[in-house]
Amino acid sequence: MKNSITTTSHVANEILNQLGGVRFLAMTGATVGYYTNTIVVKFKGCRKFNIMFVELTDDDTYTVRFAKTVKFEKTNILVFGFVYADQLQETFRQVTGLYTHL
Repeated sequence: MKNSITTTSHVANEILNQLGGVRFLAMTGATVGYYTNTIVVKFKGCRKFNIMFVELTDDDTYTVRFAKTVKFEKTNILVFGFVYADQLQETFRQVTGLYTHL
């Protein structure tokens, strides 16, 4: 079981680093959680969306989901498939209008 947790946290850390790491967190005011091969990013500053799920898929690309949660109900869902690591920051910026670094 310990290997599973270590692998999961390693994947989550790598996804966060590809989003911009500490700079991403500082610029967006985001909080991050993770499970399996997915990180959950909650952020403020965008009217359309306030949560993002980034899932590592078997082909080493990402599925990125944006949603608006209000009282535990998800609305306004937008999904991108086959997103490469170098496209994560730009995808986030284009959808939310928030910058991930200076």
